[in-house]
Amino acid sequence: MGNRLRSLFSEYGMLGVLLLLCLVCSVATISKQQPTDGWTADRLAAKVATEYPGGSAVIVGLRSGEEGAFVNAVRVGLERRGMTVLAGVNGPPAEMERAIRSAIAAGRRVDVIVSSLSVAEYPILQPARYASPLTEKMHIVSPRVYYWPTFLLTSNLMNIVQQVSVIAIIAIGMTMVIISGGIDLSVGSVMALASVTVAWLILKLGGSGWTLTANMWLASLLTVALCGLSGLFTGTMVTRFQVPPFIVTLALMMSFGGLAFLIGETGQGNKISIPAEFMAFGRGKLLGMPLSVLLMLFLYALAHLILTRTVYGRHLYSLGGNAKAAFLSGIRVARVTTVAYVACSALAGLGGIILSSIFSAGDPLTGAQYELMVISAVVVGGTSLSGGEGKIVNTLVGSLVIAVTGNAMNLARLNSHVQMVVLGGVILAAVLIDRLKRGKVSRS
Repeated sequence: MGNRLRSLFSEYGMLGVLLLLCLVCSVATISKQQPTDGWTADRLAAKVATEYPGGSAVIVGLRSGEEGAFVNAVRVGLERRGMTVLAGVNGPPAEMERAIRSAIAAGRRVDVIVSSLSVAEYPILQPARYASPLTEKMHIVSPRVYYWPTFLLTSNLMNIVQQVSVIAIIAIGMTMVIISGGIDLSVGSVMALASVTVAWLILKLGGSGWTLTANMWLASLLTVALCGLSGLFTGTMVTRFQVPPFIVTLALMMSFGGLAFLIGETGQGNKISIPAEFMAFGRGKLLGMPLSVLLMLFLYALAHLILTRTVYGRHLYSLGGNAKAAFLSGIRVARVTTVAYVACSALAGLGGIILSSIFSAGDPLTGAQYELMVISAVVVGGTSLSGGEGKIVNTLVGSLVIAVTGNAMNLARLNSHVQMVVLGGVILAAVLIDRLKRGKVSRS
């Protein structure tokens, strides 16, 4: 029974940690919510139209994207149900008051003010303020208050999955490298180099319309290939010249970081602007899901098949378990190792391209400290730093743990220095658990 429990903990322990972490974050962030979604806006419009049939309304909300969408949705709902919308305002109280006074000056009766929850108590919405018979029966209607975890809001969950997508994509390659018994510290600098390189190539290739689209794809493919070549160099240095991977990738981290800044100097403020059309790759959505998240899921499914259903996957685990035995059994150690480093660098380049698309600029600061987050995700996911052990699905879980932890600290408004302390503790705890699980802690 004890062995079975240990086996279950080993297999699904980190998933349990993730679920527990989500539960704690949900309970800790329960607060009063201000609903501004489309469904709430339409239900509110239906309620107002039922209570004030054929009446006239002013819709108000603060100047923000969410409240702007709320005001527009309420306007559409009221007009569809036969009500007259005198004004729809997104702005400060002065603009709201000006809209109401303009309606009064035009001799229009204001039956109802539909407001977002955040402005429902503003004094400028009270009928007594205007001392006009046109506002004597004016009522204020706003969405109902409800309590819900901020952590579980759709916008916050989408933010988490979009943030984790880049880390998780790079973590695929890092998992392969660590399973082989190596390490790659250069992924952050490779991301920076990819970011400025793809931006520079897009500007040089130029074009418009479909030509620009083709050139953006070409620039992205060339950038990923270039990053893959850096992985080929790392693999060659590690296998042929027996240079420790820590030293090789540390040197590349420094070199690529400097090279990224040199390329970035061709732009303005060390940044190279990218056409707005390129933003669709990082910010675009398909079936309501960000393209980067869909790409992440596809790559994880592919990596799972490679590591569990192919000869290369078996050879990779054998190499990490015992390199000498793998060599003596006929496994091409150099090839297996090099492929892992090529995949890691190429995926880091892909991550840099996605971030460039999101921020619409090639920035040499892209990927700063990403190597720490990526290695953290892999280690927290249970991949052993000793090599030979790890599952790609658990790496995804580890990536989510890192992302949820970071999101929870942001919701708690902890500063970046405190977050670094916590992240360091998470890494140390994960490594300690790995050592305890393997029974490699000295009893002395």
